[in-house]
Amino acid sequence: MRKILIFSDGGLGNRLNSLIGGLLTSPLIGTQPEICWPINNWCRCHFDDLFSTELSVTSHSINEIFLDEQKIYLIHENQLGKVFTNTYPHSLDSIEKIKNLTQDIVYFHNKIPSYFSTEKILLSLSNFKINEKILETVNYFCENNNITKQVKGIHLRKTDHGRQLDSDAIWLQCKNDLHTRYFVCSDDKLTEEKFKQLPNITIFPKEFYVEKLVEGSWNDKIKDTDGRIFAYNVNRSKNSVIEAFIDLLILSRTTIVIKNKSSFLGWAKIYSNLKTLE
Repeated sequence: MRKILIFSDGGLGNRLNSLIGGLLTSPLIGTQPEICWPINNWCRCHFDDLFSTELSVTSHSINEIFLDEQKIYLIHENQLGKVFTNTYPHSLDSIEKIKNLTQDIVYFHNKIPSYFSTEKILLSLSNFKINEKILETVNYFCENNNITKQVKGIHLRKTDHGRQLDSDAIWLQCKNDLHTRYFVCSDDKLTEEKFKQLPNITIFPKEFYVEKLVEGSWNDKIKDTDGRIFAYNVNRSKNSVIEAFIDLLILSRTTIVIKNKSSFLGWAKIYSNLKTLE
């Protein structure tokens, strides 16, 4: 059977998007899925630190995966600048064109296509069992802090996307609404420390946060560990990713009230519909 190599790269949310999008695409083409979860500055956490699965998983880099010009590349962008003749955007039309071909496929997309329903996404998640220690930590924290849908959840992405939300205005909103309980999580330690001063705010006590890969601002151009150039100066350690995933799962138990464009927040909403987390 033809293979589809699902390349899950970037931050945690983008990796989950590619992972599930690729898994949902595989049967439409008639391929055997394999997962590639590279270890780099965007996420130094191994796949099995977060999940277990019966599917094959490797940790090859993008430079090791994007080599064969004969393969079909179903990708959202060409990050290496190599010229491949068999490159397709993700669309139902592309799927129709390639499903009767013979080459193996490399799948790399940072968003789940809109034509996959929430029900199918949730069903695909059943292939990935959350690490028991992580789930135990989430359950213990939620039980001891009474985290339910009665608690309002807020995710404040700062660092490389610090201008998305006015955290000072949101802090004032929480301060003026002391009768309402909030769970707040952020990728920035100072932001969390400010919010946890309020008596109606609950925060999961993290030890590790995203750091800068090089000195400078969060949006300085950097060369990542695979040689690609991006204006996101981030370095996410193994433990920072694990604790961020714990934040995400706790957030999924709340009623999320602040919207932003973060894929992290999108996955908290997806997990909020997964009954196995209850």
